[in-house]
Amino acid sequence: MSALDRTYAGAIRLVERLFPGPARLGAPLTEGARSLAGSAGPVVLVHGMGNSTATWEEIGRSLVADGFTVHPVALPSNGMEDAYDAARAVGAAVEQVHAETGRTPQILAFSYGGVVSRANLELQGGWKGVSQLVTLATPHHGSTLSPAARTMSMHPRLAKLMPDAVEMQSPDSELMRRLTAAYDPANGARYTSIYAKAFDGFVSPAESPVLEGARNVALEPPRRWWNRLLASPNHYSIVHSSDEAYTAAREALLHPPASVAAG
Repeated sequence: MSALDRTYAGAIRLVERLFPGPARLGAPLTEGARSLAGSAGPVVLVHGMGNSTATWEEIGRSLVADGFTVHPVALPSNGMEDAYDAARAVGAAVEQVHAETGRTPQILAFSYGGVVSRANLELQGGWKGVSQLVTLATPHHGSTLSPAARTMSMHPRLAKLMPDAVEMQSPDSELMRRLTAAYDPANGARYTSIYAKAFDGFVSPAESPVLEGARNVALEPPRRWWNRLLASPNHYSIVHSSDEAYTAAREALLHPPASVAAG
């Protein structure tokens, strides 16, 4: 991982420490629902680009409080480099969880973590060991990212400084083309995509998270436009402080597709 990549990943971890989320997300489940959570299958948590397992602190402890078992995955190089290496790490984690628990895992992934999870499931044969994939703010069709990233990509010398993960999330990247070709809408019941209905500060265009045939859950923006950069849901709050995003993810995890339910 380059010095620039390490700086980027370190800055993200610093922001997560400086702006911690709430003690828990969502209203506590009833005892009956907690029992259902315990039988729904272990949850493999996949962080995004430049993140670490610390990304899941709020959601992780909320899921545990609601009766789920969770298994965070640390992606190689903080998810900054090759997507296929990261995808293999997801597959290895799934296999380990299955070996340890004897149960079929489900995946909850954030942002770029959803992209690398799909790379494992659709391009590396991972579906045979997973019941479903639930994604938060994942650019399933790629993201044009920020104006700064677009400007860098147009200059060969600057483009070399961009993390591999940024390039791989470009809508016209080789990875995105392969994922689009491999996706079968008939398999959509195994996907839940949760995302901000409006631009979340990272995923552009805003409809990139929508997958045909999947359970697509759009989170409404704040009513007052001046709150939209700071208030939920934005790319940061969706994984750290959004009760709406957490509740939608929890509901999906409670009810994996019947034909491939964890056993």
